[in-house]
Amino acid sequence: MGIFTGDLICTDCDGTLTDSHGALSAENAAAIRFFQEEGGLFTVATGRFPKHVLQFAPAFRPNTYQIVGNGTTIYDIDHDRVLEEITLSEAPEEALRYAIDETRCGLIYVDFLNHSVCWKRPGVAIAEEATEHLEDLLALRQEPWHKINFCFQTPEETMQAQARMKARFPEYKFERSWSTGMELLPAEGGKGPAVRRLAAMLEGRVRRIIGVGDYENDVSMLQMADIGYAVEGATELCLQAADRITVSNDQHALAVIIEELRKEKES
Repeated sequence: MGIFTGDLICTDCDGTLTDSHGALSAENAAAIRFFQEEGGLFTVATGRFPKHVLQFAPAFRPNTYQIVGNGTTIYDIDHDRVLEEITLSEAPEEALRYAIDETRCGLIYVDFLNHSVCWKRPGVAIAEEATEHLEDLLALRQEPWHKINFCFQTPEETMQAQARMKARFPEYKFERSWSTGMELLPAEGGKGPAVRRLAAMLEGRVRRIIGVGDYENDVSMLQMADIGYAVEGATELCLQAADRITVSNDQHALAVIIEELRKEKES
């Protein structure tokens, strides 16, 4: 039994666990290892694919299951298997056509478990392979769709599109996960619900959940956590949802959080 036995930390990756250059600091890695050695469960809740988690080895490795696809999937990286998957039951054709015809969306990425497929508006230049025909996306039903990413030119366009699509398609979740990007998720998706399901899977091993994030797609996780941390510089919605505000991701936020929790345990 360590001082963190019963604690579960779920952290976002980009802009939270990693710094502005996408790197994991030695300070954060050392603090995470200490947290784990003292009985704590540490994992990530990210919008990325399962393989993204492997980039942190050997600095640290999550010691419980991971939340990927912004809460659509709970994954066991040690055994390379999906434990739970919440996907779109059918391709949301009407929502896709609305985004293309009624908003300024220039790029759409359909995310599967381990890869994505891209649609682009004619004239939009991108490095990766993409189709300019929506029907090519709609034909891709061999694998379940986890989420859809809509890309815009400006934050203002993104927020306007989000408001319109939320009103038009209430059966889905629409969350911003970067300034010019919005995601369509299944109604049961999202990081908060996924963390709750993860805790239930761990069958009594979790007594306290600590959530850490910086963006709108982290809000549900911060709200359901026993302690929700927003890093300095997080979006306004994220700051409002948090119980505590810590240093920025460039100042080793996870190390600061774990040290704060340690001091509280030992006081």
